[in-house]
Amino acid sequence: MLLIEMLKCCKLKCFNALN
Repeated sequence: MLLIEMLKCCKLKCFNALN
């Protein structure tokens, strides 16, 4: 996997977890 894809996934997960 590309690092960018991993970062995007992480950001989405963190964002969803906060909301």
